[in-house]
Amino acid sequence: MPDTICVEIHMENERQLWKNRSRVRANNYFKGLSRRDYIQKAHEIIQQEGIQAVSIRRIAKEMGCSSASLYRYFDNVSELLYYAELRILTGYIDRLNEAEKSWKNMWQVYVGVWDCYATEAFHNPEAYNLLFFEYNNVKLKEAMREYYEMFPEDIVNVNRFFSTICFRHQAFWHVILRCASGVSMLVVLHMTMQ
Repeated sequence: MPDTICVEIHMENERQLWKNRSRVRANNYFKGLSRRDYIQKAHEIIQQEGIQAVSIRRIAKEMGCSSASLYRYFDNVSELLYYAELRILTGYIDRLNEAEKSWKNMWQVYVGVWDCYATEAFHNPEAYNLLFFEYNNVKLKEAMREYYEMFPEDIVNVNRFFSTICFRHQAFWHVILRCASGVSMLVVLHMTMQ
């Protein structure tokens, strides 16, 4: 009988050991990283080396996790890049905030939004192409809302006028999409000339 008890205790200890090892492996596998962490890392790589330097494997390696952990949060590398490039809109938003102070009527708003968009699109053609054309604008509104919930520090300088229009009114998105379609050919030409 004592041998049976020893065997049962030993087996229970082995089960606990395997359970603990599995827990440690799972923690190392996912590292407790969030969607925000991966977006931040992708953005850093883009800033340092360009968008072509980003890959799921590279981000996983640099963050010390598995590639599978990124797929818990993103369908593919394109989705990760999409969110990482949303930070580029901060310049556009800042430009809109400044320009908005001088707008007196709807015509000035429409032309002003277009001018701000065009200026930023020419400065960042790859990012604007990805954000406004690769997904045909399907994700932009929801992605912006999610992005600024994760990175509220990127939208600190937004005035109430812009925030209300941007996140609540369809008319704003109509203007943005019209601006995007108007500038798209110019941006493509600009990209091919570089």
